[in-house]
Amino acid sequence: MDNHAHFIIDANGADISKIMHFINYKYAMWFNKRYSRHGHLFQDRFKSKIVKDERYLLP
Repeated sequence: MDNHAHFIIDANGADISKIMHFINYKYAMWFNKRYSRHGHLFQDRFKSKIVKDERYLLP
């Protein structure tokens, strides 16, 4: 699917919300500049899941 992305982030105790905010902000800035747009790109809050082993990574 080309309408979302999957990230594997080792937060190592960091606040995942701050990490995702930074990623979303930087991407929105790049996208808006490239396509002469402004405003929000994403509708909903991100979803996160703890990956305990490699089985979670399989389709």
